[in-house]
Amino acid sequence: MKRSFLIFFSICLSWFGHSQEYDVINAVFSNNTINLSSQFTPLDYGNTETKNPFTEEFLRRLWEPTPSKSIPDITPFLEDISIEHLNDFTRKKDTSEIDFSKLNANYKKVINIKDHLDQKDIVTHISRPFINCSKEWAVVLTYSYSHTFSGGGSLEVYRKVNGIWKLYRRMSTFMT
Repeated sequence: MKRSFLIFFSICLSWFGHSQEYDVINAVFSNNTINLSSQFTPLDYGNTETKNPFTEEFLRRLWEPTPSKSIPDITPFLEDISIEHLNDFTRKKDTSEIDFSKLNANYKKVINIKDHLDQKDIVTHISRPFINCSKEWAVVLTYSYSHTFSGGGSLEVYRKVNGIWKLYRRMSTFMT
């Protein structure tokens, strides 16, 4: 009986976690039609040279490259997440298929990226969201491009407020 309960509890937690991931993704581009790659992109933002791509120093530099009163405080985010868990999640380099049945209708699945780019359409990639243990913060990487020399990406932090994922901070990671 105890074992059955533990299995049921684990399945429920797993389902809840995946549900939250897709809630975050739906919040990222809620108002635009997006041609989305059919697979997740790794959260490591292309940084393959370091074992732990995220450090507090790196996040602080990216968060506020120059002092500004319009940028939200990083302190609540750093207090509530585990950088170690974020790095563990990032090292998995998840490139699994995105379940488009869990996404809003504004997401259009792109399977053959080259053909899509040949038509001069923009293609967007998104990482599987990292969600902290309290399910209050999420980190996601997005990048879009229309051909080899035109694109940009951002590391985005979402905070759950009154049951809704809201963008807390968007940080540009690259632009070409």
